[in-house]
Amino acid sequence: MKFLLINPIIGARKRLPAYFPLGLGYIAQSLLDEGHAVEVLDINAHRWSPDDVEERVRRAEFDAAGITGMVTEFASVRWLSDLIKEVKPTAKVVLGGGLPTAFPRLLLERTRADIAVVGEGEATITEVAKSLAQGTALSSVTGIWYRDGGQLRATGPRELIEDLDGLPFPARHLFPMEQYIKNPVPYLRMFNPQVVSTNIVSSRGCPYKCAYCFHGLWGHRFRGRSADNIVAEMKHLRDKYGINGVFFMDDTFVLDRKRLLDICDELVGENLGIMWAANGRVNLMDRHTLQRMRAAGCRVVAYGIESGSQKMLDEMRKGVTVDQAREAVLDTWRAGILPVGYLMIGMFGETPGTVTETVRFCNQTGLISKFAFATPFPGTELYARAVDSGRITPDGSQRLLESWDEWTDRILVNLTDLPDHDLRLLKRNAERRILLGNCWSKLFRYVHLLGIRGTVRESALFLMKALRLGHYT
Repeated sequence: MKFLLINPIIGARKRLPAYFPLGLGYIAQSLLDEGHAVEVLDINAHRWSPDDVEERVRRAEFDAAGITGMVTEFASVRWLSDLIKEVKPTAKVVLGGGLPTAFPRLLLERTRADIAVVGEGEATITEVAKSLAQGTALSSVTGIWYRDGGQLRATGPRELIEDLDGLPFPARHLFPMEQYIKNPVPYLRMFNPQVVSTNIVSSRGCPYKCAYCFHGLWGHRFRGRSADNIVAEMKHLRDKYGINGVFFMDDTFVLDRKRLLDICDELVGENLGIMWAANGRVNLMDRHTLQRMRAAGCRVVAYGIESGSQKMLDEMRKGVTVDQAREAVLDTWRAGILPVGYLMIGMFGETPGTVTETVRFCNQTGLISKFAFATPFPGTELYARAVDSGRITPDGSQRLLESWDEWTDRILVNLTDLPDHDLRLLKRNAERRILLGNCWSKLFRYVHLLGIRGTVRESALFLMKALRLGHYT
């Protein structure tokens, strides 16, 4: 079969660098390995206009189209589904990613798509393709919702993929890698302005149960690729694309300590010359581990700090303490690694006092970051609480789908007792206080971290770069 795979524009994040769509890359290679023809339209990388997209869809030859989508991309997914059906009514439209996983029935009801893949898609899509090619019933394919005449039907859940080493590397050659290389991982650029970087994932699943986090795609059980497999992909990226910077986009890259140290040892032994960034978790870090990571090329660790208030952390079900967060951030600085903090404002119970605690935490630890508004996504505990409290009405999901792409910048659901205007003002003032309180300490930390021995002007330029990059990403 001929598949057209489409990566839509990621809503409010149009202004941010485009990360490689790993899920679609894995799907593409899985289809290629089964002998199917695959063409990719990467709208997010190219930022094509709607007219350009329509022209390319009309020129493409395909039997089925696969569209990936996060919860923030409903409008784009709906438009693309309609466009494909208008251009080629006989083509099957298959949706995958977080959006159909959270809303399979709603997506099929409100778009013209034929099939919604729920959860991990590599094995599912190959079975769907085989069924479509042979004209057999989709009822035997687990992990999907589909149209059957005028009815919507769901098959049973699909088992998680156990052996991640058995998955092929993403089919990056089908995507415009030059576009991703042109927009490198922001924080790595601070250490090397000419860095050529991309993103990879080394594990799936997170056992923690933060109230705001969606686990529908990868589940709670941690599954990790081996150090050999990860380093082999990094070598491939270096040799084929000249990559010298990598961002591990795992939910919890550092969860398995032995695996983490094996990765570090492998990287030190191979001496690839690749620097990297990863997501950490404050209760899993210590100075020795951070030093090993630094020796292996790690330059940035991003932490879901979320709040400097223990009350808020408990509301979020973070399972960590403020003291653990403070020590992890300071240890990261001491190891010569840049700590990046993600912050959240507007959780149930948030007050000006709890926000002040977060400001104080950032000023004590040298973190500069902006806040994202706490937003209840479907399939999370936070969403269930928002429904139970009446902040989301029974039909609220459908209305929210239209605006979820602006979740970092807009109050979509106010979970606090503060008026929207007061919450927005609280956010703006807190960010200003963090920025002003950290200017000089951040400057000196960067001078030390980057080893600058130049003029005050050079140091100031690095500080300005840090401030520009101090956003929620």
